Amino acid sequence: MSNGSSRSAHLRSGINSNKVAPSKFLRFCPTCIEKDEEIYGESYWHRLHQVPSILMCPKHYTLLKDSKVRTYEVNPQNYYPAKRIYCESDINIYNSSIDNSDIFAKIAEDVDFVLKTKLPSIGIDNIKNKYINKLRDQGLVSYKGNVDQQSFVGDFIRYYTPEVLEAINMMPDANNSHNWVSMMVRKHSELSHPVRHILLIRYLYKTPQDFYYDNHEKNIFGSGPFPCLNAAADHYLQNTICECKVRYSRNNNLYGVFSCDCGFIYEISGANNKLSQYKYSTIRQYGDIWLNKFRELVEESHLHFREIARILKIDLKTVRKYVSRLNLNTMWISNQSKHKFDYVEAKSDEGLLVELENYRQMWIDLIHTYIGYPKSKLKNVDTAVYNWLSYHDEKWFKENAPKFVAHGKVRNKVDWDKRDKEVKGRIHEVIKKHFCNDKKPQRITLDLLGKQIGMLYLLRNNLYKLPLTQSYIGKFIETKDEYRERKVKWTVKYMIDNGIALKEWKVRQIAGIYGIRTLELDLAIKSEIEKALRVNHRCGERVTT
Repeated sequence: MSNGSSRSAHLRSGINSNKVAPSKFLRFCPTCIEKDEEIYGESYWHRLHQVPSILMCPKHYTLLKDSKVRTYEVNPQNYYPAKRIYCESDINIYNSSIDNSDIFAKIAEDVDFVLKTKLPSIGIDNIKNKYINKLRDQGLVSYKGNVDQQSFVGDFIRYYTPEVLEAINMMPDANNSHNWVSMMVRKHSELSHPVRHILLIRYLYKTPQDFYYDNHEKNIFGSGPFPCLNAAADHYLQNTICECKVRYSRNNNLYGVFSCDCGFIYEISGANNKLSQYKYSTIRQYGDIWLNKFRELVEESHLHFREIARILKIDLKTVRKYVSRLNLNTMWISNQSKHKFDYVEAKSDEGLLVELENYRQMWIDLIHTYIGYPKSKLKNVDTAVYNWLSYHDEKWFKENAPKFVAHGKVRNKVDWDKRDKEVKGRIHEVIKKHFCNDKKPQRITLDLLGKQIGMLYLLRNNLYKLPLTQSYIGKFIETKDEYRERKVKWTVKYMIDNGIALKEWKVRQIAGIYGIRTLELDLAIKSEIEKALRVNHRCGERVTT
């Protein structure tokens, strides 16, 4: 709030995007009124009492009451002190039995703690990860990270009881898969009201203190030490790894990274159990000890690949991969197929030298017979000579191959300056049509412009040769956010012209952005609606809101 507007603070906190309605009247605790007058000589409105869903003063265990002061006054500049003249009421805001006073007081204490304590900023994604981790401990999350929503919501309702949740206006619809409790732990969900977070934290962690200072992630795989799974090391399966680094994959699945001093690093996915500690999911790094043992088994022991895989606890494909990667000599791969035989250096064998000279002479004869043929065409004439020399006498073959000569007519050069101006003019006409008509807008992209002028290939592959066009297009190419904001402006104008009520949800529906929730988009929608209302008010028109 200190760096921006109050509107931004409401959006970021999730207050605007939820159905948690604020109270219609300022609230007060009768005991607090008396204590304030004794201590300070006058009473004041307590911040905690005005928070939605707070029904009890946690300091005096007294049910709150509604004052005579409305929270949405016609004139917001009016000042109403917390005097008894405004705080004379015998009606509690909660009229049922007081049996639930304990849970009401605990919820108020949690809110009071959050309001008064400077808490670390951990981000909405980390908050959801903490929720998932705690639900995983309760057995409500599958191996793939999916939450058992039915059991989760049902257990949440039983924890608070339907009477309490209805009293604080937080009762989730268990028959609706998109109820607010389920949405709190989903990947792509809208921002939730702070009080809803506090309710979920109390259900999972008991107190906000336990939630903020919980080191659950460090203990998800146990406290350690952990075993080294390097089958080539002397300390195989011994607990030599002291620390596990917990990470999250792109699909929000938890996994641990275990690093041993021997250089062996492996990953384990899922929650901790005795079996998973001895079965890795992925090997990140094998290390020098493993590589030296692998070389020894391949080159010195001459073991079969399957036996090596059994000893090192790896896959057969991994053995083949590292034999090739480390360029190892093995009895299972013939040297003749692994290394080219150098016929030029085999001078002691006169038969080989004669064969070499015969192939060279045949190649020279081919070049003289088919004058002007490139190397690729000579290959088709005598494939055997071509393959033999390229394999056994590569250096001489390259030096004595026919040189490439370009044939055919030279195409006329393109006047890129002239084409640049022409393309820019055609794109200008297309853009003018898109921004000047009343039709539902399309996103301005490079491909759209290229298709409209019939030069998609040119713009995709040679735009750098058209500097004027490139600079001009850059002013109009839209990001997704810019395009959505332009759609919002068009939609608001369309709704005004057609007499449609300016509701935020209706703007999203007509614009086709109902499921997209970002701070910038929320601000743009509210700004356009407010602007339209101000303009129409000045013009004397009536717009339904």
